[in-house]
Amino acid sequence: VLPIFKGAVALDGTGDYVDVPFEVLPDDSPAYTASVWFKPEQLGARQPLLESSGSGAISLELTETGNLKYSIQTDGTSVVAESGVAPAAGKWHHAAFTYDAATGASHLYLDGEEVTEFIDPLEPGTGTLARTDGLHLGSDREAGRFFQGALDDAALWNRVLSGDELASIWNDGDGTAVPASYREAKGTPGWWEPRKS
Repeated sequence: VLPIFKGAVALDGTGDYVDVPFEVLPDDSPAYTASVWFKPEQLGARQPLLESSGSGAISLELTETGNLKYSIQTDGTSVVAESGVAPAAGKWHHAAFTYDAATGASHLYLDGEEVTEFIDPLEPGTGTLARTDGLHLGSDREAGRFFQGALDDAALWNRVLSGDELASIWNDGDGTAVPASYREAKGTPGWWEPRKS
């Protein structure tokens, strides 16, 4: 059993992880946003934050240099982009990336600020991901990599959240958790009710 502190899950980096064993992102998703709050205990090793099943259809991780990196696989084509920004160890951060198949544009955000983008003219219209029948938090078991620290409030939306919306999640949360006051408009795809403290 993993220890839970105020809703976050603590992972020791040696085999702990969380699996969501059902489809969380349909293969024909034309647009989406994936995000997670994380508090790394240390940097300097490759650590997965979240990824979907199969050939890394979507993934978000910390690199050996401590920078954020994301990847998206669509129709056999991969988008991989790394930021030049490293989050601090021992502090809460919010990471998110967005993808829009219509334009081929993807964006990576750290703590409410865009830190990198990638626009591939070969991507428009593909929109087909390679196996997204599960979501893994804190693990890339095939490579034997695990996250060391705490994860909280992982979320997927079936639309591209704007920079203002992502900044609002970060700022209102003050770096500690998704704010209880934050709401998607009812009826909006991906609407959710934040946990109560």
